[in-house]
Amino acid sequence: MDPNILFYNPQKTILPKLEFFRSIGLSSTDIPRVICASYCQALLSRSLENQLIPSYNFLKSVLFLDQNVTKMLKRSPRVLLFNVEKILAPNISTLREAGVPQSVTSFMMYRSPGTLLQESCKFKEGVNNAIEMGFNPQRSNFAHAVQVLCFMRESTFDRKKEVYGRWGLSNDEILLAFRSHPMCMNLSEEKIMETMDFLVNKMGWQAAIVARCPVVLFFILERRIIPRCTVVKILLTKELVKKGLCLSTFLIPREEVFLDKFVNKYQDWSEEYLFRDNGFCGTKIRI
Repeated sequence: MDPNILFYNPQKTILPKLEFFRSIGLSSTDIPRVICASYCQALLSRSLENQLIPSYNFLKSVLFLDQNVTKMLKRSPRVLLFNVEKILAPNISTLREAGVPQSVTSFMMYRSPGTLLQESCKFKEGVNNAIEMGFNPQRSNFAHAVQVLCFMRESTFDRKKEVYGRWGLSNDEILLAFRSHPMCMNLSEEKIMETMDFLVNKMGWQAAIVARCPVVLFFILERRIIPRCTVVKILLTKELVKKGLCLSTFLIPREEVFLDKFVNKYQDWSEEYLFRDNGFCGTKIRI
């Protein structure tokens, strides 16, 4: 916390701002968190009339509802430190010119306000690159693509492509994965390699199949991927499920759905048990 806050007039400087935060829907628990967030103690030094209120009003013009603005502020309170109208307006115009609907603009503002706070030239470059890569401006994953392209250096992006390429994926297959789930480029090299190694080398799925469902790369190996794949591999071995099972069929569903479809369904098939601390259904599975 900035020690200069001790010199502020509590009644004239601090209290009006606390009352403002309360008036827009931040709770008594939220307010300290917002103010104490990194660098955001500076909020108390900003002018209420010239900075905080105008910034809030502009954000509301994008997000429409008080509750949407407060949710965003709890995620990224430092946005109030900027002249948001001056910085955001050109970038929002860029989105409109690219055919991005208001719903996707609001989604981007809520999920990643830092993306829209980029310099206008850099932001426009990110938008144009996303369009050139085949992203549909009408869909929310366009916002994720722009986020990745604005924050990631070109050299880093190329290095991540090289990591995926080690598994024999072509440039088109890598871009297909990126278009399907843009945040897959944010995964660490270690995470990509470990997960691909298990799915390709240990489980026998082709790298191209994994690339068509990149969301599975985000799951934790020990807690989800390994135990579920182990169960499915046994079912495949015993020919209880069809070959060519899509990864999304058993890795994406909620725990209870997976149990219902791949475990409980086969409880009475055999007296054989699989003893395994699998992290999703206890230590004993009947298959």
